[in-house]
Amino acid sequence: MTAKTAALYEEVIERIQAVSIESNRVRINPELMISDYEMAILTAVASKFPNGRARGCYFHQSQVILLLIIIKFLFSL
Repeated sequence: MTAKTAALYEEVIERIQAVSIESNRVRINPELMISDYEMAILTAVASKFPNGRARGCYFHQSQVILLLIIIKFLFSL
């Protein structure tokens, strides 16, 4: 997606739910949804699945920590 807004993510979630209901007759209602730390998707997941939890993934968290370490090291030279 080019414009990553909460509204667009909500629409994607709604369409996925509609396809799931049509094909499997199952409504998707996850307890835990893991994604990157993009606020738009975390907001959309919290909105569409109020009983679920939206969390950032370990991989993206590790990337940020590594980047911060590298930046700190470069500025300390």
